[in-house]
Amino acid sequence: MHNKIKKARSELKISQLEMSNLLNISRQSYIDIENGTRIPRADLLFNISLITNKKNYFFL
Repeated sequence: MHNKIKKARSELKISQLEMSNLLNISRQSYIDIENGTRIPRADLLFNISLITNKKNYFFL
């Protein structure tokens, strides 16, 4: 899942810092999610899907 999150963010051409700001979490927390060392909560994953406009992409 973390690879899908990273890919979706890069397709939007936004930085990890920008994404973390949009999600209202620390940059390090977001980096941990992209690296696979932290599993995002369901609400956070839902917000990532809204930001990236990939509604079912992360849930399949």
